[in-house]
Amino acid sequence: CMPPRRQKLCVDFLKQLKGQTDEKLVDAFIKSAAAETFLSWHKYKEDTQKEKATHTADNDLNKGIIPEDFIRQMYYTFGDYRDLCMNKNIGNDVSNVENKIKDVFSKADGTSSSNLSREVWWKKHGPKIWEGMLCALPGTENFKNKPDYKNPPEDFAKQPQFLRWLTEWNDDY
Repeated sequence: CMPPRRQKLCVDFLKQLKGQTDEKLVDAFIKSAAAETFLSWHKYKEDTQKEKATHTADNDLNKGIIPEDFIRQMYYTFGDYRDLCMNKNIGNDVSNVENKIKDVFSKADGTSSSNLSREVWWKKHGPKIWEGMLCALPGTENFKNKPDYKNPPEDFAKQPQFLRWLTEWNDDY
């Protein structure tokens, strides 16, 4: 059962992907992930301001801290984008996106036009996608290069999607 956060995952730029090049796919992933982070941040701020009238989430970012419960959402989101790239998505809501990604890795051996497998492609471009997510937050210069945020949560993202979703549901309820 797909968590609410994932039901609204921004894949607009991936849906609009035209062409089968690595560069266009990287661009579409970065833009989708950045848009998702931007929109999620504004929802998060609304939700936390209702709960904590004296605390604003932007204050944390200005101090160089991404709130723990929001960074967790970013980890789950990064994992979902990785699953799309690796063709390991268990949802059935983005088959058109999956087909566009499949077209990029359409060579007979399943590689891209640059001869990259999905795994190698993600290893090369995943950090750029993570950086795009960080850059979508206000005050990114305050935390982007901090050791806690600099590297993408690759080990977390490699966990099976079902287990991540189960954990996310458990954390939310």
